[in-house]
Formats: sequence, structure tokens, C-alpha cells
Amino acid sequence: MVLGLIFPMSRLAKLRSKFSNHSESTFNEAEVRRDSKGKFAPKDAAKQIASKTKRTKKVSDLDKDFDTLVEEVFQERFKRYKEDGSYKYMILGNGKQYDDIVASHGKEAADKAFEDHIRKSASGIAKELKKRAVLEETRTGILKGKDKQLKRELAAMDKFYPRLRYQETLYEFKSKNPNANLLERLEAEEKLDKQLSYNGTMQRGAKLTKKLDTKMSKAKTEDEKLTIMEGHRNELIKNGMPRQDAIDLVETKDFDNSVKSMGKSVTQTAAAEFYQIARGYGSSTLRTFKRDTDRAYANKQEKTINIGVFPDKHTIYHEMGHHVEFEDPRIAAAAREWRDKRATGEEQSLNSLVEYGTFREDEKAKPDKYISPYVGKVYRDGSTEVISMGIQHFHSKESMLEFYEQDREHYQFIMGVARRD
Repeated sequence: MVLGLIFPMSRLAKLRSKFSNHSESTFNEAEVRRDSKGKFAPKDAAKQIASKTKRTKKVSDLDKDFDTLVEEVFQERFKRYKEDGSYKYMILGNGKQYDDIVASHGKEAADKAFEDHIRKSASGIAKELKKRAVLEETRTGILKGKDKQLKRELAAMDKFYPRLRYQETLYEFKSKNPNANLLERLEAEEKLDKQLSYNGTMQRGAKLTKKLDTKMSKAKTEDEKLTIMEGHRNELIKNGMPRQDAIDLVETKDFDNSVKSMGKSVTQTAAAEFYQIARGYGSSTLRTFKRDTDRAYANKQEKTINIGVFPDKHTIYHEMGHHVEFEDPRIAAAAREWRDKRATGEEQSLNSLVEYGTFREDEKAKPDKYISPYVGKVYRDGSTEVISMGIQHFHSKESMLEFYEQDREHYQFIMGVARRD
């Protein structure tokens, strides 16, 4: 599909003159490769825009060429509507929906109609952005760098309300939301960004296991190590979520009839203990426990856990660990970074990495000396097995000791995830 601009160059020049004469452009369109009709080359447009506009810390809408702004808005909206599937329900330029055009004229025609519709919309948005950029400068002086606080507030607005940048200015937002403290929220989020980053998690985990490391270094027998680990586990439970609070939290979850007939008691007990250790993390993305297939799994979109054919503490801990990752994209990013830093090669079939077991051919993993090759599994949606495969060992002192001795770094990462406050 060719991603071309909706306007011929002569009209673009006029529009740029009308809306962009307030500032010298930071984007040199002459350096951008175009096709014979003057349109952006299909595969390189977004990449070229990013490379050109990346030269400054922040390129305002006011500073962008009009056609560049149209292309940027188009890329954002085109991707969003494709990802959420809403493009199929839009009434396109010829008054028909996408699937209707596919049926009558084919997929290529439907794609072209969708592209044209989004480009037309993008040009209207770009015009409004140019006008609003001038208004923003007039009211706040923000684009001239006169007020650092206002710059921070604008950054906060872009972070928390990204779609509003196509609808209203910072001035208008603050007028409508006088109690919204953008700076306070931004500072809190930046603190969390640092706290839940890979480095922050690893540092916290190392600190939390320092006392355990000292004790383990002095242990001489396996029994002594188990006793130390038992004390460590009991301390995690004692200093975690209060037991009754954890039980009450589990009671808020739905248990499908398929679970009530098999494994409900085991599931409830394991879930409550998990919440004690993890201090309730992972609860907001979990609503229902069910059993519909033999293989256990966690589903983020449906907010469910399938307990599988053999529901035990090990399984429940594993699947609830996925929801700890689902709950916060920063934790998920830290888990991916941990996996990728440990990886010794490019992803390959899980079947080629495991000695026993059979996986689908599309199941891939990055190799390393993990506690299991499955830790390196790669999901297309960005999820990992790092947290779930680690925290599943916390169901018993024996399993925790095995985990601690086999992969100290992974153990520390899980401690940093579970104890982040």
C-alpha cells in the first residue's frame, strides 16, 4: 500500500505559507526521498520524519512543515485504527464500510479508501494544530522557552492525555480541569519510572537479598539452607499483605463453575498466599479463575486465569505472576530488558532449546542459562515469562532454595518486583 500525501505540492506550499510562517522550519523536505508525484516514499516516510525531527529535544507543531505534520498525524491515526480494529466500522469516503468495499471491489480498493479517509482527516487535524500552536505560544510563551513549569505541564499533558493534543491547548485543558495537578502527577510518574525500571528493580532486589546472602554464605548443610530459606519465606509473608486482606482480595474474584467442581480450595489458598508475598500486585488485571483447557494460561484482555488440568500452588503462582506483569507496563519493560540483557543469541524455536517437552513451532525463545529455556520465551505482544517463571518458585521453601542457588540474579529481580514499596 502506497502511503502518499493527499495534497499536490503546489497546494502544500500555499498551506505552509498560510499556517507555518511563524517560525523557521526544522524539517528540510528537500532531503526526504519522494516518488515521481512528489509523495513520500511508502516505506520510509515515518522513519525519515523521525530522523529529521529528532535533531531537537522537542519540535513543536508550530515548527513543522505542514505536509510533515499531516504525515505524522496520518501515521498515528492509521496505526491506532488498524491496531484496535475500528477501521472496519468507519464510514469511508464512498459511504461504505471497509468490509463492504472488500466484498464489492477487493482488499486493495478497501485499503485505498481507508487510507484516503485517514489522510483527509489528518489534513484537517494538522490545520487545527497549526492554529492551536500559535494560540499556545501567544497565551503561555511556552514555545519560546520562557517558562520551565509550563513546559513541564505540557509534557505531562502529552503523557497522560495524548489524544487531547489534537483537541485543545494546555490553557484550555487547565481551564476545564482546575483541580488537575499535572506537575504533581508527572513527578510521581517519573519517580515510579525510575523505581520500576530494570536498574531500579535490580538494585532493590540486591538490597533485599543482602541479608539472605550473608546467612546462606555461612550455611554448611542443605538442611541449614532450607531452614534459612524457610525463615526468609515466612518473613516475606509476615511483612507482606496482611492475611485477612489477602483472603478478602481473593473473595472479590469470580470462580467459574468449572473451577468450583475442581480445585477451588487449592486455588483460593494459593492465591491468598501469593497476594501476601506480592503485596497484592497483579490484582487489578485479574477478575476470573476458570478451567476450559488442560494447559494453564493467563489472559490479559479477558482478565482471567485458566488453572489447567492440575491446579496446584506452583501453577497458580505462575499464572498470577503474569498478571503482575500485565498490571504495569514499566514492570513488563523491565522484564523484557532483563531477558534481553541475559540472552546469548537471537530467538529460536523452543523445541530446539528444551531437552524434554513439545511446543508449537511458532513458540520462540531467546537462549541463555536460565532456570529453564522457557524463561526466554518471546511473545509478540511484548509479554514475557520472566516474572511468572521466577515467582512460581516462591510457593515453597524447597523451590525457593533451588531457584536462589541456580540463578541468583533472576531471584533478585523477582524480589525487586514483588517488593517495590
